Amino acid sequence: MTEPQITIVGGGVAGLCLAAELAERGVSLRIFDRYGRPAEHGCSWWAGGMLAPFCESEAAEEPVVRLGQEAAGWWQRHNVNVERNGSLVLALSRDGGELDRFARRTDQHEWVDADGCGCLRG
Repeated sequence: MTEPQITIVGGGVAGLCLAAELAERGVSLRIFDRYGRPAEHGCSWWAGGMLAPFCESEAAEEPVVRLGQEAAGWWQRHNVNVERNGSLVLALSRDGGELDRFARRTDQHEWVDADGCGCLRG
């Protein structure tokens, strides 16, 4: 008897994470994505894997922050280099009020200017 195969529809972050977990458990699987390989057509290519749980704490509920912090460990276990140095939040000068609001609703933040974050001016 042939081992059943699971088909995962979608090769974005969620589909690929599910595939990694199932493969670790020895499940026979295939991934189907209507566009083929991951590339510019999907949000995962741009920011789907972004982890910024401390930044999320500004507006998100507690489980989002906690699970986001746990997710960083998941990525690390799968040989993805995860830097745990916080999140860089940038805004145009006209959005300074938004940064002030963000600072009031978060902790352990540090204000830096363009030179302090290594940003290019221009």
